[in-house]
Amino acid sequence: MSSRRRSLILLRRAVRVEGRRVIAQFLREPGRAAVMTFPTHADARRAASRLLVQLRLTRSDEEWDDQLVFRVELLRAYNALADTEEE
Repeated sequence: MSSRRRSLILLRRAVRVEGRRVIAQFLREPGRAAVMTFPTHADARRAASRLLVQLRLTRSDEEWDDQLVFRVELLRAYNALADTEEE
């Protein structure tokens, strides 16, 4: 585990909640973040909690970044599917 990763975990800056949004920092690209919007603040807090657990379980910065990309793409696909069902 890199020292940058340890410091992010300790500072809890890797994942934060702002209203209904969850902002998760990529570790290999400082300054880049995944932003995910949820229906409620409670949903965002639950998602952030799960992401923090996932961050602790990942073995490398690359694994964490790949996990973020996967989650963002999954949310996009889910939202696109929900939009087509409404029409």
